[in-house]
Amino acid sequence: MARGSGGVRRIRPRHPVRVGLGIPVCLVLLPGGGALSAFGGWYAVLGVVLCLFGALWLIAAVTLLCPRPVVRWLALVPLLVPLVAVPVVCADSAQAAVLRSRGVVRHGVVTGVETGTGRTTTYSCEVRYDDPPPSGTRIDCDRGDRVGERVTVLEDPEGRVDPELAKGPVAPVPDASDDDAWLAAIGDLCLLVLAGGAVAVSVPALRRVPLSK
Repeated sequence: MARGSGGVRRIRPRHPVRVGLGIPVCLVLLPGGGALSAFGGWYAVLGVVLCLFGALWLIAAVTLLCPRPVVRWLALVPLLVPLVAVPVVCADSAQAAVLRSRGVVRHGVVTGVETGTGRTTTYSCEVRYDDPPPSGTRIDCDRGDRVGERVTVLEDPEGRVDPELAKGPVAPVPDASDDDAWLAAIGDLCLLVLAGGAVAVSVPALRRVPLSK
């Protein structure tokens, strides 16, 4: 009878191949969900759902298909970093790509700064645009921004993604999309190596574990 750590009996899933084949699917869901979340609204909800599904499936696959505790934890602990980083980086990349392709430059002045408290302190600036008709927007900023400061905003005319802000008359350049895409690809590769590698080396031990009923 196969037992894990602490004498807990381990049972092999009835369809381990199907569980393992879900790993490459998750490597698509995580970056895809992250990119969708950059567009806000229901896109963000769908993106979060896809990311959660992909992350939970990866964790479950490693847990179910790695009967050896050492191999299982050596894969799960470092797996958490790219699990979080890949969706976040893909969201930033999608935002930067949209702003670079169709972003509109607006000049204005900061009319208010709001401080938010939580695990970290955040800052939000109210910006009034110069060009008529009178309009404005609220945008994330930093602690160095002050009321009355001249700023330049690069925003999506369709309002699908969050705008970018820069001090002075020079428009912000969203040049992070290419770098973020590379980082996302590296993160996905790390997920494949960690999850797939742990499952691959566990195949001999998994065959000795009894099937679930």
